Amino acid sequence: MGNVAVQILAKSMISRVLEASLWHLAGLVVLLILLVVIVVSIKGWLRDDDDLANADQEMLREIAELQRRGALSEEEYRSIKGRIAERLNLPANGARRETREGQTPESREGR
Repeated sequence: MGNVAVQILAKSMISRVLEASLWHLAGLVVLLILLVVIVVSIKGWLRDDDDLANADQEMLREIAELQRRGALSEEEYRSIKGRIAERLNLPANGARRETREGQTPESREGR
């Protein structure tokens, strides 16, 4: 009879350990899924920012072409270009703004 009690106790302990392990495993799976969602969201936000900058650069090229063809007056061209340049952090003449030490923001990133 003592042997049967030991077996029942052992099965009960094994069952508790497996149940606790499953809860830990389920928690880890949920945490992993959350991390993947966060990483994908951040990458999407960064990609959207790049798309906006690319769209602004494309817009600058298009308005320059329209102005060259005469579809835009010089005043309209400068106005539109100035607005886009502000979004791109560029002066209206198209040159990159320099930061301290005469560096552009892009050259500082390379450090």
